[in-house]
Parts: sequence; C-alpha cells; structure tokens
Amino acid sequence: MKPTDSIPKKAPRAAAPVRMQFDARVEPFWAELNANRPNYSTLELWRQKRRLTRILKLIRAELAAQGVELPADWDKSEAPTACHIRIDKMGVFQEVRQYANEIQNPSQPDLLENRFEPNSFMHVLRHRERQSYYLPVDFPEPFNIQPESGADLVPVASSIRAAEELDRMNRELKVESSFKIKGMKDFVEATEANIAQFESSFNSADRFWVKFGFLVLQRLVKQSVAHKLPVIFQ
Repeated sequence: MKPTDSIPKKAPRAAAPVRMQFDARVEPFWAELNANRPNYSTLELWRQKRRLTRILKLIRAELAAQGVELPADWDKSEAPTACHIRIDKMGVFQEVRQYANEIQNPSQPDLLENRFEPNSFMHVLRHRERQSYYLPVDFPEPFNIQPESGADLVPVASSIRAAEELDRMNRELKVESSFKIKGMKDFVEATEANIAQFESSFNSADRFWVKFGFLVLQRLVKQSVAHKLPVIFQ
C-alpha cells in the first residue's frame, strides 16, 4: 500500500467487530442500545435505558444553565450512522491537544504566523476520546456530567464550536497543503499494522499524529454538524 492510498474503509455496522482502542460514531443517541437490544437481558436493557435517560436529562440541565435549549425531539432521530471511525490506538487526539496548547500559549510567539486568544480551543482541549460526547448544538462552555454516583465524569462539548476551533487551528497547521493523507473517510477501520505502515512513511517534522488526529476529529465533528447527530465515543 502506498502512503498516499486511502486508509481501508469499513462497512457500516459490521457484525461483532473486534474491539479497538479508539471507537467513535456519529449516529442517533439511542442507536447503540437499539442495535444491541437483542443481546441484552431484560435487566441489562433496563439498566442501559436508565443510564442513557439520565445522561440525556443531565445534558439538558447543563445546557439550560448556559441558556441553551436542546430540541425536544433531538434524541428521537432514526437516521443511519453517518460516520464510524475505529483505530487500534488510544491517544489519537493527544498530540492535537498538545499542539493546540502550544500555539495558544507559545514559548516563542514570533515563530507563529497567527496569534490565538486564551480559550481559543476549549472544545478541543476539554474533552477526551472515550465515554464522551460532542453535540451538534452551539453552547459556549464544555461541561462534565456524572451519570451515576461514583462513576467517571463524562465530558460533553459542542461539535459546532469544535469545528470552528479546528478551522482556526488549521490557519497555523495547514493540513491540506502539508500532509500526504488528504482527508478522512466516513467509515474507517485502521489496525495497528495499518497505522504503523502510514506512520513509517513520515519523518518527525511531518507531525504525523497531530495532523492525523486533526483529520479524524475534523471528520467526526463536521459530520455531526452536517447530520445534526452527536459524536459518541465508546
């Protein structure tokens, strides 16, 4: 495979896929539960519905506190999955966030072409790539919710704001003109071997993981905005 070839596509909703470290979908809020409904016992189905109902309630409350109303039928969409990216690596966005911090708080400002205000990238920075959401709703502050007592906090950010932040970041990063991979597909499955093959064709100056992670996140949030569906990180 040549370095400029597309990363292998994945057919939507493959049966019983092998678990990968990074797994993000742009799809309706209840899609995963509905897809797995036949596999759940009655008790487990009840638990999953209760957990998701509480997440939805907490999201509505946090948005209301920011003066933003989530549409009443927001979670009722039955649209198909718009984007599903699976990568056998955790930390796909780690270097994207590091880069955002670097250009927002530069140690050598004169080396940058652009200047960025504090909190220019908060919807990119205050997030993570597991058990979290990007919502296709415009709200100023990312927030965390706790679905159950003692459970991990679940980060929630705006895909609209994140898309704007990535466009801002790209004024400095210039991905399109400096990276061999020209965009990300909607359905991607990249194994560790796939990634190693691509990464080996770049040198350290190429900032491979900054630009690769940028393209992944950009695809997810832009498809979220376009289809008015959340990004759900497993």
